[in-house]
Order: sequence, then C-alpha cells, then structure tokens
Amino acid sequence: ILCLAAGALAWLSYGIDLPFYDDWRAYNQGRAAFLDPKWLFEPDNATYYPVGKLLDSLAQRYLEGNSLAYQLLSMLIVLGGLLALQWRLLSQALNDRLLAAASFSLTVFMLQPGSYWGRQAFAYIQAVPLLCLLAILALIVGTRLSRILLVLAVAILGLVAGLTYTSGALPAVVAAIVLLAFAPFLDQESRYRLILGGGALLIAGIATTMLQLQPVFEVAF
Repeated sequence: ILCLAAGALAWLSYGIDLPFYDDWRAYNQGRAAFLDPKWLFEPDNATYYPVGKLLDSLAQRYLEGNSLAYQLLSMLIVLGGLLALQWRLLSQALNDRLLAAASFSLTVFMLQPGSYWGRQAFAYIQAVPLLCLLAILALIVGTRLSRILLVLAVAILGLVAGLTYTSGALPAVVAAIVLLAFAPFLDQESRYRLILGGGALLIAGIATTMLQLQPVFEVAF
C-alpha cells in the first residue's frame, strides 16, 4: 500500500503528458468524448473495446482530457483493486494471516512504473480484464451471494472483461474451464458455486470471444 501511495505521489510530482499516437486517435477522428453506441462497438486495432472507449470518453468529458489525472485514477483504481483482490484471495486460501502477508509481499513487483499505466494514458485498459477475473474468483470462493446474484455478477464481469479487450475474452473461457474442471473435487455447496460461476463465465467468454474474432478474421482473410 505504501508503494502504491509512493507511486501515486511520484506520478503527481514527475508525470509528463507526452502522448503516443494512439493517444491522439480520438482527436484525429473528431470523436473525443464521443458516446455514440455505434462508434463504441466499432473495432480498432483488430479488436472491440467498447468499455475502454467509454472510459476514455468519460475521462474526456469529466477530466477535460487531463491525461495525468486520468492515469493517476487508473493507477489507484486498477492497481489498488488488483492488490485488494489478491489479498482477499490469499487470505481466503491460506487462512493464516502471516502466510498470506508473506505471499502478498511478492505483489510489490507489480507496482513498478513501467506497468499498465506508465506509458500510454489508456494502456491500463488491458489490465481491466484481469481485475474482472480476480473479482469473479473472489465472488465465487469468498462471498455468500445467492446463486442468482452470483450468476448475474459473474456474467456481467465476464462481459466487461471480454468487451474491454481481446485479452479479456479468451482468458475468460480458459478460467471458466478451469473452474468447471475443479468443481467435481469440492464439497456440494462449493461445487454448485463453481459450476454456476464457471458456467456463467464460460457463456460470457464464448460470446465475447466470437465477437472479438470477427475483426481478426477480417484482417487475416
């Protein structure tokens, strides 16, 4: 947590807005702060990322295109969320605060500045699917949500992951298969939760993977 805070302070002190070409694309297209659903679902770089476009447009509207503020928020929310979820899962799995803390200390290496937010204003978007997948694991193994709420929450997070970037759709399918493969080895209640959560994630993952493959095949063929 102290390293995350130090990173945020360093970003405020030394951060410089030196845009890459990708950071100018919305301006060149005349679509900065654009919220048209048709544009949100247009593929760019052979991938669909309506969630990322939406977040970028909201940042343009409410942060007035301030890249430093945008990256500061993404650092705190995305990296902070990843840290919180890893601590939650480690505590749940190890059931020993000392062992969990020792394991959690290794997450310090993910806080280096060349990570998901350090180079481009919206590079953090590629880490959002990981945040969603960790949240799904935490919901399945660490909460007592009813089965209906669990399925809805997992499906929504799976769709968000898959519609954020291609790197969210395919891992969602793999994660779902792993969850379903482990289900038979658990007690009845845990088995049901893994089957329900894994099934909802598998459907969301397959749906978004099929969508993400369309622009790839158009480019290839």
